[in-house]
Amino acid sequence: MANSSNRDVLFSSDPVRELLRGGDPAEVALRAGISLEELFRERDIFLEARARRAWQEEALPKVGRNDPCPCGSGLKYKKCCLPKNEEAIAGMGSEEIRLRSRQKRQREKQEERVREGYGLLTREEYLKARAFARRQLEEYPEDDRLYDILTTSGLYLGNLDEAVKTAEARWKAAQKEKDFFLAQGRHSYDDPGVPPGHSYSPQAWQERCWVAIKACEYRANYPPEPDPQILLWVKELQKADDLKRFPEQREEGLRVRKEALAESIQAIKDAGLRGLPYLLPLCTRYGWSALLIPDILCYWKDDASIRTLVEISLFHYPFLSESCLKALEQLGELSLPYLQEAFQRNREFDSLKIGLISVAGQIGTPDALGWVTRLLDHPDPVIVNWSAGVLGKCGHISALKKIKEAGFRLGENSRTEWAVDELNRLQNQR
Repeated sequence: MANSSNRDVLFSSDPVRELLRGGDPAEVALRAGISLEELFRERDIFLEARARRAWQEEALPKVGRNDPCPCGSGLKYKKCCLPKNEEAIAGMGSEEIRLRSRQKRQREKQEERVREGYGLLTREEYLKARAFARRQLEEYPEDDRLYDILTTSGLYLGNLDEAVKTAEARWKAAQKEKDFFLAQGRHSYDDPGVPPGHSYSPQAWQERCWVAIKACEYRANYPPEPDPQILLWVKELQKADDLKRFPEQREEGLRVRKEALAESIQAIKDAGLRGLPYLLPLCTRYGWSALLIPDILCYWKDDASIRTLVEISLFHYPFLSESCLKALEQLGELSLPYLQEAFQRNREFDSLKIGLISVAGQIGTPDALGWVTRLLDHPDPVIVNWSAGVLGKCGHISALKKIKEAGFRLGENSRTEWAVDELNRLQNQR
């Protein structure tokens, strides 16, 4: 029989490897001088160690021991997160390692599927995108990107009720997921054996829900018997979305499009509010043509057009929302009643309205800053913090007492602290 030291070597290599190559367990155990029970135990230990090493190669960051730690601490990896990572891996059983390895492969496959879905949207293949998202959600039921593809394709295909329903459901799910993450320090879909997921913030779904609701309203208000001439002008505006005709991007892209389509833009301006219901659907779908609309609304500057500027600013679409807020600033005190009105309606969407508070700060009149001061009593900390920041930026010293009271309610590390410091500084300079 082999002595103890030789048996340790045999256990770690020859018998187990011979067994894994298809050797007869009884004969392998006999040659090694160990029992079948010992052989199978050592096999399990070997397989678990091999699986752990494989998972370690996949799971741990691809960084050298002496490189800076990827956590950003400034320490070397070996002096920071490497020991903790290795300890976490060592604490896993073979089944957990197997499940996590499988989850990693699923996640890689998931990423490929998501890119494929967004590619369908880019190519404007909305029917295919919707069908694709539905199929993939059967396999990845907690991936918000797939729900995003489903909602976006619904907006373009006119399936607006479905888009609203999906956005509302995911808004609730996102808040629940956020609460879970804050309590547990991980996502609900991070556990081994659970299909990988991907979460949007509650505000992201709140924005999509608002867009879908407005799309339903705009469709309901669309003329049952459209004006042929206005349809022609709007069709001209939609040429702005042709990237082959207009390859320019950003500010230059907008300038070129405005110049090329100036005649149609002016015709719609001259048509007045008759053209409004024809323009609104362009905004929910978001393209270059939508970016032409804030100037038209600002030109009309009546009740309906100013309210529309406020509504669209809540879409939080890049550049479009900013253009609406800029137009509201240009209208000055004329827009203030509509900013105030917005906070009296659809209050569940108040956290999307912080841009309107900034507009009031830019208007800067006593009435505007007085209204922002009153918003310090708002129940949503997001609104209170933003209002305090605007008042501090505007140097509205008379609001200092209310900002201090708001800061006391919100606690430390709120934006009110900066506003208080800024206004105290200005007050001391007097």
